[in-house]
Amino acid sequence: MPTTVEKDISMHGLFGGMPFFDESFDHNKFLTAVLATRLHHAKNAGWEPKKFEEYFNPQTSTELLMTYCVGENVKETGTNIDKNSKLPTKEQSEKINNAIESIIKVKPFWAPLFTAVPINFRIYSHKKIIGFSNYIRPQHIYLHQQMAFTEETELCEQITHETTHIWLYLMEELWRYHIQTEIKDHTPFALPTGAKNKNATEILSAGCVVTILSDYYTALGVDKWKKRLKFLSNYRLGCVKQLIGYERLTNLGMETLKKLSDYKAAVEK
Repeated sequence: MPTTVEKDISMHGLFGGMPFFDESFDHNKFLTAVLATRLHHAKNAGWEPKKFEEYFNPQTSTELLMTYCVGENVKETGTNIDKNSKLPTKEQSEKINNAIESIIKVKPFWAPLFTAVPINFRIYSHKKIIGFSNYIRPQHIYLHQQMAFTEETELCEQITHETTHIWLYLMEELWRYHIQTEIKDHTPFALPTGAKNKNATEILSAGCVVTILSDYYTALGVDKWKKRLKFLSNYRLGCVKQLIGYERLTNLGMETLKKLSDYKAAVEK
C-alpha cells in the first residue's frame, strides 16, 4: 500500500519530528509528502488531474483510498460507517469548534494539526463508543451524539484522541509501522484494557494517543488530573512493554516506539 522506500526512514530527519510530539515538526513539508503519495495513487487509478487542495478533501481522499484498499470487507465497513452517521447539528458544530479552540489555547504548537488539513466530523448513536476514526475514512472523526458532548473536557479529549489518529493514518499513507508478511496479519497483542487480537500498528497507535493525552492533561494541571494521568501512563507503558524486541517493526515503527519509551510523564518524574 505505501509507496515510499522504507530504508533509513526517519520522521525527525525528514520532517523535524513527529506530529503532536515535537514543536519542530514541519507539517507543511510532511503534507507535501502525503500529497505526492496521493498523486501517485490517483495516477495509478486513472484519475484526471485535480487541484492539489482537492486531494485533501476528506471525501476525495476517502474515494482515492478505496481505489487501492480493494477488499470487499473494507468497502462494506466503510459503507456501514457512512450509513450510520450524519452531519453535526449547528449546536454540535459550535461545541466542536469551541473545544478545538480550548485545546489550542493550552497547547498552542498543536494549532496546525487541527487546521492544516480539513476534517469531517460525523455524529452517530448506534454503538456505545464515545468517539472513533478509521484508516479507511481519512480525515473523518465520528463522535457519539450524547456521550461525546457531556462536558467540554470529554469532548476535548475525544477530539485530541481522534485527531492524533488522523495524523498517524497520514503517516501510514507513507510508510507502514510494521511489516505484514501474512494474508491474515499477525495479531498476538492486546490493549492494556484487555481487547485482544491487535497487531503492532494498533498497539503503537494506542500508545501514541495516550501519550498525547498525557501532554494535554498535564497542560491542564497535574494535581487536578493526577488520577487520569496515572492511568494514561500505565497504559503507555503497557503498550511499550509488548513491542520491545518485536522484529516486524519498520524503521518508522521503531522510531515511534522509541518516542513512547523515552517519554517521561509528569506523574513519573
